[in-house]
Amino acid sequence: MTFSLDDLEGMSKTEKEYLKSVGYKPSDRELATLCYQLYTDDPNLRITKLGGLMAQTTDETLKKQIEERVEYDKEEWNLLISNPEGKYVFVIEHHDKEYDLDEVCGIFRHFVEAESYGIKKFQDERFEIHKYLIVDGELPDSEYVSVFNKGLFGEDNIKVERREYDGGDVGNATYEGKICRYYYVRGISFDKRRNTDETDPKRFENLFIPLPHPFDRGDLVSMKRGGREVYGIVEESREDWERFLKRVEDGLFADFYDASITVDFMNEKGDFMHDHVSPMYLEKVDWESLPPSDDKEYLRYAMDLAKGQGTLDFFLLAYEERQGRSERIILNWHGDNENEEQKETSVLPFQ
Repeated sequence: MTFSLDDLEGMSKTEKEYLKSVGYKPSDRELATLCYQLYTDDPNLRITKLGGLMAQTTDETLKKQIEERVEYDKEEWNLLISNPEGKYVFVIEHHDKEYDLDEVCGIFRHFVEAESYGIKKFQDERFEIHKYLIVDGELPDSEYVSVFNKGLFGEDNIKVERREYDGGDVGNATYEGKICRYYYVRGISFDKRRNTDETDPKRFENLFIPLPHPFDRGDLVSMKRGGREVYGIVEESREDWERFLKRVEDGLFADFYDASITVDFMNEKGDFMHDHVSPMYLEKVDWESLPPSDDKEYLRYAMDLAKGQGTLDFFLLAYEERQGRSERIILNWHGDNENEEQKETSVLPFQ
């Protein structure tokens, strides 16, 4: 079986179809990068996908690097869930939306007990398991590692410091329902961190891959984030993208995270938050297909503003109305009926 773009189920339909339409064919090394980055929120699936690619590729260097990555991730997981001599506790934290604060919901001796309790109690909601050292007597020394981008800082990019334990967690795991979306733990040896340094430009994890994409300034897009679908407006034009690629071609250092486009995402309050996102996560949305609502019109105001077809004062009026802070009348945005007034009410269909 040949591993290809079709095996990257997590890639958006919009981006995958566009890549096929332009005849984009990634190398095995590029596929490994896309796989590694695409499944950051499902580590077990990432290991499975990388294993499939490792069995197929004839690139011996890539095979070795994938094997190193899989072994490192497994060792990190086993270290996180272990509790030798009962020196640690596992603490469940959950964000209470009503009071907007993180609450401790249980303290456990074993990771599997904390995991089972969290999945049962919070169902499909997000929760975290934090691993803490039990201090008995004097505070011990602990090792703190800082990793900087090797492409920018060179060979001396990993800093190790021993200092008094600061009371913070030594590892953690983030869950959404039964799926562990992220995990980290301190204690992996310096040599293993060095050998699997994902910021190393010679490794596959963080390659700069300028994926061709169909997005342009003012486009309405969506993506999955925190278990729900969020909507955003593309801020970056095609010309901006081409200028950036020319700078990279001329020698500007770039890695995978630089191969992103700028999007302003709308949150539950109606505020737009600036972010940089790989095109492989984004779905293009037909504005006309959205159900009628004031949020639909609000998104249209934002799209028009990004395209230079609207004015800031009208958008701000829409914003104030969307926030529920004003009962002002919003004039017809496009000016088709200059004497017609339209009163907006605030709803939130996108949850």
